[in-house]
Amino acid sequence: MASTWFQLGPAGDTADDAGGRVVAVMGAGNVTSIGVLDVLSKLVNDNAVCILKVHALLKPLVPVFTEIFAPLIDEGFVAATCGDAGEGAFLCSHPLVDAVHVTGSAATYGAIAAETTKPLTAELGNVTPAIVMGGKWSRREIDYVAESLVSAKLHNDGYDCVALQVLVLPARWPQRTEFVAAVERVLGRVAERPAYYPGSVSRFRDLTAGRSGLRSFGRMDDGHVAPTIIDVDWRDDAEPLFTQEAFCPLLAIATIDGEPVEFLRDAVRFCNERLYGDLAAHIVARPTTLREYAADVDAAVEQLRYGSVGVNLWCGVGFLLAEVPWGATSGNTSNCIRSGRGTVHNAFRLRHPQKSVLRGPFFPLGGLLRPPWFVMQRNARAISTLLCDYERRAAPLTLARLALLTMTG
Repeated sequence: MASTWFQLGPAGDTADDAGGRVVAVMGAGNVTSIGVLDVLSKLVNDNAVCILKVHALLKPLVPVFTEIFAPLIDEGFVAATCGDAGEGAFLCSHPLVDAVHVTGSAATYGAIAAETTKPLTAELGNVTPAIVMGGKWSRREIDYVAESLVSAKLHNDGYDCVALQVLVLPARWPQRTEFVAAVERVLGRVAERPAYYPGSVSRFRDLTAGRSGLRSFGRMDDGHVAPTIIDVDWRDDAEPLFTQEAFCPLLAIATIDGEPVEFLRDAVRFCNERLYGDLAAHIVARPTTLREYAADVDAAVEQLRYGSVGVNLWCGVGFLLAEVPWGATSGNTSNCIRSGRGTVHNAFRLRHPQKSVLRGPFFPLGGLLRPPWFVMQRNARAISTLLCDYERRAAPLTLARLALLTMTG
């Protein structure tokens, strides 16, 4: 279930409206659908025409994007090109371009902002947290949630603005050690992946240099970064994993003391005040815990200053649901950009959104339902193919096959 919350009072400087203009869309290099969805958002929501600059890493997909947009390209509404920072700078400064939208890092945003006075919207990075509330969990529940959170960490091998980076656990949870062990078991079973994104190996080494207590699972060399866990002190203001997006399979675990209400309050404050970004966060809790502390959880959802908040659902699902707005929480400015300005997707064209709230089941169908992004979902490739078929033609038989593959994977 997804809902959208709206701003109260004046909308402020949202930088959303580029109506009737030419918008240069600077595509990201990590997720192939980002540029496509951003172009569609600007076309529909802003009544703009677009030129998409495909990131150099995705150059082989330019023919695919061109085919997707062929009807719009033929009518002059969309153009597509590919290139590096030089081509991007050329587009951003071109006199026929009225506005710019970028998905990338704060450094990329800063470089563009320094060179242009044109309206600039952005979806930038985030140190994504997951707050896990305690309680009495079964072994199967522990294993399922551990896989869910590892999947949130290793989506696209961590090269994702909403890849989990800081796991926030309660110190007084009797099953904390058991839960962390379950996380480590899943990390030890995942398939090996190459470190394809530029700079990830050196970034990992910089973030882990001189540290003790690293637990790595897999191959580590110049072409690979092993999924790695490290315990961190949540009160350490100098902890780089709180202020830098790792953009690799590195997971920090922060443990906060206190009874459930105190823990949740401190965890929310920690996320809001010490972690970089305001794009997305999520909370995990058993249904009994959600009922017992309903008012406190509701207050936490309200107080988390993020554009997307998931409850028992990876906040990255907010990106997958094109109906809801996607972007940083409202109120950011060019002088305090955090995770960006403006929103994309938003198929219902909702005005002045503050955040999207997503809610899902804690342990769906007794753990039988494993979404396709779960790292141990054996049928992920077949499910993805069928999802494309279902989008093309919504046949009941295809839906039934999807359900079967999901439950048997």
